[in-house]
Amino acid sequence: MAFVEQGLARVEARLIEEAAAAEDPLLEEIATDLIRAGGKRLRPRVLLLSYAAAGGRDLTDAVVDAAVAGELIHTASLVHDDVIDQSALRRGRPTVHVRYGLGPAIVAGDFLFTRAFGLSGKLGPRMVKIALDACTRLAEGEIMEHQLSILAAKATNGNGHGEFPPEVERYLKTIVKKTAEPIRAAAESGAVLAGAGDATVARYAEYGLAVGIAFQIQDDILDLVGDPATTGKPRGVDVRAGVLTLPALLSRIDGALPEEATRDADALARSLARSPYLKAAEEVALRYGDKAKAALANVPTTPYKDQLLALAEGVVRRAA
Repeated sequence: MAFVEQGLARVEARLIEEAAAAEDPLLEEIATDLIRAGGKRLRPRVLLLSYAAAGGRDLTDAVVDAAVAGELIHTASLVHDDVIDQSALRRGRPTVHVRYGLGPAIVAGDFLFTRAFGLSGKLGPRMVKIALDACTRLAEGEIMEHQLSILAAKATNGNGHGEFPPEVERYLKTIVKKTAEPIRAAAESGAVLAGAGDATVARYAEYGLAVGIAFQIQDDILDLVGDPATTGKPRGVDVRAGVLTLPALLSRIDGALPEEATRDADALARSLARSPYLKAAEEVALRYGDKAKAALANVPTTPYKDQLLALAEGVVRRAA
């Protein structure tokens, strides 16, 4: 997959360039430090694979710009997310607001957002709309997640009209906006840049959305059972912070955990790590992994499509 690896190398170099574009030394230091901290680069990989699988061949500046813009948006959202959640660590390192202060952290996130939209603006109205929609839904998801945490204690066994109980449907809607929409935007952008027709673009968008949902649910699981040396954060940090993960939500709907676990965050994290709700959450993640693969069923088989299918499988098997 030399094409994808070459693309990721160009994306990495451009990310550093965008971070270094700040004229203020402190802002440049923060932005560059954020980029050099690395990450999975999932969104650029999905975009590059989707572009190649949908028939794109040349690694154009437009493709690289789109991938860089998506990763800048993601990185900026992490900075703001850590501020909202008051997280002390990110990938095993102190978060930006802990190291530099609240104000500089927020400004750094804003700077990365503006650099991303500067790149998107060069790619035409359709690409701008994809990026704008993803950012809008991401912001909505942040608010919904906060509200979901507040409402978690009120969860009941009410019957919903969807595939899942109403509380789980609300959770899924939240992670769609907060996590899955940017990944959908990456897959959709790749297909658009490859010149695919609308029906094909829709298949890639559906793939990205399902991968994003599966990815977030696996994050919920790793919060409870992941190896801190691999995940870069202590076990149970999301549960202790009041972030409503799927295993925690399922336990509250069921009402089967010991009483002390419903009052104490540490006890809740320990109980969930030994509970059947981890397996239940894993089954939901696997279901969305399967949906992602099914979305590409009618797409012509290529090595790049095979990589997308493997990625859909891998997001629910990963350890970090």
